[in-house]
Amino acid sequence: MQHQNKTDSGVRITHRASGATGESRTDRSQLTNKKLAFERLVESSKFRIWLNRRILEVLEGKTIDQKVDELMQSANLVVEGVDFESGKWVAI
Repeated sequence: MQHQNKTDSGVRITHRASGATGESRTDRSQLTNKKLAFERLVESSKFRIWLNRRILEVLEGKTIDQKVDELMQSANLVVEGVDFESGKWVAI
């Protein structure tokens, strides 16, 4: 790469919880390198292992549908509408 040493566009991203990293120095654009670094991070085996363990913790041995049903119960939700007189959000 001719421009690699002329620009400061390299990006390294570290996911603290898993210790996984992704980096890219291939493009002159820092934004493009950032996107590539994120892609490499989420494709890493360290991140995948951490993600799978985290999913198991959140699901607590239930299926995704069971967990969604549990979280969508009315006790976990606040339903609001706009009060046209005041313009504020109020509970319905």
